[in-house]
Amino acid sequence: MKILYIAVIVIVALMTAVLWFSWDTIFYEPKICFLDDLREGDPELIFACTNEKDVSLAPESIDQQQLVQYAFELINADRAKYGAPELVLINNGFTQKHADELLFTCISSHWGPNGMKPYMRYSIDGGEGGIMENTRVLGTPNLKKHWTEESIKQVIAWNEYSMVEDDEPSNWEHSQTLLYPIHNNVAIGIAWNDFCISIVQDFEHDYIDWKQYPTITSDNILELSGEIQFNSTLHNVDIFFEPTPVPLSDQQLMSTPTRYNYGHQCSIFACVSSMSVGNMIPNPSDEVTEEDMENILNLRSETTIVLVAREWEIKHSSDKTAFSISDDFTKIIDEFGPGVYTILLWTTPTGSETAIAITTISIFV
Repeated sequence: MKILYIAVIVIVALMTAVLWFSWDTIFYEPKICFLDDLREGDPELIFACTNEKDVSLAPESIDQQQLVQYAFELINADRAKYGAPELVLINNGFTQKHADELLFTCISSHWGPNGMKPYMRYSIDGGEGGIMENTRVLGTPNLKKHWTEESIKQVIAWNEYSMVEDDEPSNWEHSQTLLYPIHNNVAIGIAWNDFCISIVQDFEHDYIDWKQYPTITSDNILELSGEIQFNSTLHNVDIFFEPTPVPLSDQQLMSTPTRYNYGHQCSIFACVSSMSVGNMIPNPSDEVTEEDMENILNLRSETTIVLVAREWEIKHSSDKTAFSISDDFTKIIDEFGPGVYTILLWTTPTGSETAIAITTISIFV
């Protein structure tokens, strides 16, 4: 009898524990949440939620292209406000795809599931200039939302204001990217599901007509030649290296840094300002050979391999700059091996005092 009594007590205790920890699940009423009126400058998105069974909702018809156009007009309005040139809206093969991918985690990231950063996606897609990216994911993965075209527009407008006027938490990096005067194109990706909205802005500066798109030949010669569509002074070519990207899990994507940079020092674990592994320059002396000058400069350089270009030909016209640059890349290949080499060609437009990286093109070796 005593054993039976103890067994009953144990069973009751177990049932009590199961009910205690499962109460919310057993008696959970599915919720549906609606965005409260959202205005520029509001500190955050606020949702009002109710039991899903208590409301009857017709399927929403939302025009994604209209949303993209709306976001584009807001961007150009802000650029006009701050004196930056108007952009052209373009389509590419990766911006909308990245916006779609961000919905899997409901967390913003510049890394894709394939491990690639924005400039790698840009290069794989055939990009011919430079790119800078803004991303943001808004919403919560644990509350189901009912989006309308109007509510998504409110989120887009709120995000635009936040990136331009209230970007101090991000050290104004979104704002600087969005208002950077050298950009001439933008691709916009907007996606949503029952929980989140993702917005991706890929800003491009595309000013080169290529004769030889940047490549590393089978005998390790780096070659690039073309014509910049404005007169400028070319300074050097920075070369960044990182290992070949590998697929990332959702957990890895959710913990990536909020910013990105070029090179191996900016990884999925931490992102610091990267140092280039190579720096290609014209020969600064007519009296010393390229090889001798290279040896002299590398004695002084502890972290970056200096390459003195065997070919550095520049021709100026009234409104264009033609260039042809090449050099033996073997020293860098021998040091770092296979991976991704990203080429930044630095130039200063005539009349400006600011040098710009006119390319962010990755070569996969």
